[in-house]
Amino acid sequence: MKLSTLLTVTLLLCLSAPGFAQVTDLETRGSLQMDMQLQNTHVHRHEPVVHTLIGLKGMEASASNDLPLNLSLVIDRSGSMQGQKMVDARQAALSMVDRLRRGDRVSIVSYSDEVRVDVRSTVINQRTRRTVKRAIRRISADGSTFLSGGLETGIREARRHLRGDQANRVLLISDGLANRGITSVSALNRIARVAAQDGIATTTLGLGADYNEDLMTAVANHGGGNYYFVEHSQDLASILDQELDQMMATIASGATLELALGDGVKVEEVYGYAWNRDGGRTTIRLGDVFAGQRRAILLKLRVPRNLGEKSLGDFTLLYDDMTDGGERASANARASVEVTSDRKKVRENRNDEVEARIGEIELATQMQNAAQMVQEGRYEEARGILDTAKHKATKKALMLGTKGQGLGRSAGQVDGMIKELQAAPSSPTKKKAFMKRSKGRAYKLKKK
Repeated sequence: MKLSTLLTVTLLLCLSAPGFAQVTDLETRGSLQMDMQLQNTHVHRHEPVVHTLIGLKGMEASASNDLPLNLSLVIDRSGSMQGQKMVDARQAALSMVDRLRRGDRVSIVSYSDEVRVDVRSTVINQRTRRTVKRAIRRISADGSTFLSGGLETGIREARRHLRGDQANRVLLISDGLANRGITSVSALNRIARVAAQDGIATTTLGLGADYNEDLMTAVANHGGGNYYFVEHSQDLASILDQELDQMMATIASGATLELALGDGVKVEEVYGYAWNRDGGRTTIRLGDVFAGQRRAILLKLRVPRNLGEKSLGDFTLLYDDMTDGGERASANARASVEVTSDRKKVRENRNDEVEARIGEIELATQMQNAAQMVQEGRYEEARGILDTAKHKATKKALMLGTKGQGLGRSAGQVDGMIKELQAAPSSPTKKKAFMKRSKGRAYKLKKK
């Protein structure tokens, strides 16, 4: 595919507008807009760290632009799925198939002790829709959890008819712990990452309270898809519905942010997204972007301590533009900061929007810490962590004014979590459900 330039942006250090790194768009085309803001135009030499906020916005698209789908639904049919969970999983799958349009492609894979392809990748029409639904109705639960086999088989089915002008995705459902085949999180991440690099995203849906949420979150991050905590099996149908809506509205596929950093500049953290270094280049996997979606990707960069202007480097967004037949598109940005010994300049040139995003990330991190405390039975400490985090975020939101409104809303959501911990969870299941809710909220806040 040819590579077309979508957008070039230059960051201007504008001292006449304290607190804001002005971004000038020189050219805008294609389905994504990108902007870039720095926490500060100046960093102190003794604290040479700058947070960088990359904003993405997907263009609005009409229903006529809905993408064709190449979907593989992978269903856990281990023994723990017996009963209502299996009933609801089948019903959710049937409802999903009813929504597929003529010409969409679907495969059904199920796994327990072994993996079974219930329906090979099939183009949907009036006849095949009935065939797919009959196969779904025959799925029953028994045995252990061969999750890796289900994932690999689902990817293989999607790969059989992989095209750049459609949404290619695996939807992986599990209610338990992977206990057969590959069980290493890093190895499963690698499987999802390779598929994502080839254009197949992986979305994970954790059902109930007994699955490994850290594994399912990591696979979704490396696979460029979404992660959902489905606490009640009857909600599975509506979540699959939501996922279908996003798939059909995909306007950018396989998006990555490539960083060629300036001399001595290092990435310390990318919040909420999988990333890796390869030589002098850092790659952040952003996955698919749908119409109207906004993303706020926060990076923490460390720069050399010596005084003067420092180039942070080049930031390049790459993706397949699904509004242009899957053609490869790019956006480029470049930025620099001033390393100074003047703390007054640092105080006067903060960017409130970036500060608000930092506040959200800090709040999400404390949600995760509270979940860990609950896992260890340290309920009072968990309440204390959440209470402190809420008050800190609320105070910062008020200080930031209109730029802090989103942070204030996020802080308000912590109240319910604190109330849940007024007494210790009454059962192991409720304890695990609280942990998954906390981590799920943190995941969404970091992926905002």
